[in-house]
Amino acid sequence: MADKIEEAIDIPVRLRLAGRLRIGEILAVGHAFFGHAPEIDHLLLGVLALELLEEAEQRAQAERDAAARREQDLLDQAAAAQRATEQAARDAAAAAEHQRLQLELQAEQARTAAAQAEANRIAAEQRAEQERIAAVQRQEQAVEQARQAELARQAAAVAFELEQAQAREADLERKKSINRAALEAFVAGGMTEDCAKQAVTLIAQRKIPAVTISY
Repeated sequence: MADKIEEAIDIPVRLRLAGRLRIGEILAVGHAFFGHAPEIDHLLLGVLALELLEEAEQRAQAERDAAARREQDLLDQAAAAQRATEQAARDAAAAAEHQRLQLELQAEQARTAAAQAEANRIAAEQRAEQERIAAVQRQEQAVEQARQAELARQAAAVAFELEQAQAREADLERKKSINRAALEAFVAGGMTEDCAKQAVTLIAQRKIPAVTISY
């Protein structure tokens, strides 16, 4: 009897758990097997209650598990967001540090370039000044050389003129001596001094044909 009751109970309970029968329908199935026995109703309701409790517990556990998974998902998402935030902060800090180093490098390069440009400017000014001084010195030397050359030319001209004057003076003295010798010869030959002077003058002026005085 007990085995039949258990078998009879198992059929409607499984149908109920499968969602195919309501409580009234389960009791109707039990009554169909055993009639309207209070023991059957009580037993069916008790077993059904246990099954329902177990089902509720399973659903509750499933909901707890789902809630735990959702909570874990939220925790994982929060942790991922925190890691992403921290990584973004680290990336931002690294980028800021990189930019700072780049700006410092650019500033140092600018200072170096400015210092080099200033050094180049000073060197160019010094070279220009040296070239100017050298040009002035070359000009002064050229002027001095020209002055010395002019002085030398003038001195040479004066010396030449003096030499020419001395040569002319010497030639004049030599001619005077020759003319005086001729004059004395004419006077010794019987001519008066005036006639001798006139004769020497005419000969010296080449006015007497075929007669010359050899100087």
